[in-house]
Amino acid sequence: MKWVVAIDPYNDKSNGIKLMHKFCNDLNEIGEEAYLVFLGPIENVIDRKIFISYDKSLINSNLNTPPLPKKFLKNGWVDDFIVVYTEVLAGNPLKAKNIVRWIGNKQIFSSWRQFLSIEKEAFTLAHSKIFLENSNEVLYNSHIDEIFFEKDDILDHKDRNLDLIYHGKGADFTECKIYDNTFFIDRMWPKSCEQLSLLLKKCRYLYTYDSMTNLIAEAIAAGAVPVILNYKPWTEQEIDSIEAGPLPRGQLLSIKNNLIFAEVDIDSF
Repeated sequence: MKWVVAIDPYNDKSNGIKLMHKFCNDLNEIGEEAYLVFLGPIENVIDRKIFISYDKSLINSNLNTPPLPKKFLKNGWVDDFIVVYTEVLAGNPLKAKNIVRWIGNKQIFSSWRQFLSIEKEAFTLAHSKIFLENSNEVLYNSHIDEIFFEKDDILDHKDRNLDLIYHGKGADFTECKIYDNTFFIDRMWPKSCEQLSLLLKKCRYLYTYDSMTNLIAEAIAAGAVPVILNYKPWTEQEIDSIEAGPLPRGQLLSIKNNLIFAEVDIDSF
């Protein structure tokens, strides 16, 4: 059978989106036939629109991820496809008979996810075992761009004086602050992996209220020390049990106007 993956347009700031585009690419690379259809903006998870576009700006030109060709768009076309939905789309808008539901985060992750129910007939594929209990399979694949590993422009940790703070998904679960002498970043800025890598390679500590973000792995790759300020909706034990294994991180001792740490073994990173 052929495959169609329903996912947002490519965005190198979202690991989940990148993974689904890569999933489509990998299916094609192993000899399957896979295509993309696109999701509109997240305004209402129940009524989220699916659309087909041949705008090349919506895909990564380095991947083999063609949009669904018009030749397939006839009555009953979806019956010949396995349709892949993610956890950010409720229901079965394509009325597919063959469904893979990929869970890229906790099922009840923020207030609108209460509307998400997993179809009984769906094959469930979880990014991690902690995302969905008793999923059919786990496919852990956390992508880190090579640019974060390039050492030519990385400062020694002792020479760094830039501290970054990130709220991310943590803002859904706790009050987030910006502390003195920290520089705020979010999903809108920096605008590119290149810009982000330049910051992280000069960063001493990355303070994050989001404990489930690829930014933590990218920071470690670039030589920065992540410090997690909030674990919700996870527990620290869940974070450490993810398939990548426990990540090294700084230990926070107290929060005032400034953030104070125990000494960190930089060689462990």
